[in-house]
Amino acid sequence: MLAKEAFLERENTLGCTKEASYRPQPAYISMTQYIRVSEAENITAYIAKELSKIGAPVSLMYGTMLHEYRNGTGPCVQANYKDKDFDIAVFAQHFFHILAMADNIEKKFGWHL
Repeated sequence: MLAKEAFLERENTLGCTKEASYRPQPAYISMTQYIRVSEAENITAYIAKELSKIGAPVSLMYGTMLHEYRNGTGPCVQANYKDKDFDIAVFAQHFFHILAMADNIEKKFGWHL
């Protein structure tokens, strides 16, 4: 039981880092798609981090949740590289905050919302 408790404590304190979330490109995924999904993960994380500053909750939505999986060896939820989009949900009163991030997202990541 001590080993399990130590593992759970490590899981709860480390959180998901870039190093923990890294996955090599699967052989069945093109480099373009691999880069797109990796960038989308970064943008989703950026949106969630910015919204957390104002206490706005963010959730991955149904399609994304059905296709993602947890790798089981670390604290990160990892997206399916075959996914074509990432769906997130926010309360209506927080949606304009995402729209207000559009310029920053375009500058920081090169993506247009």
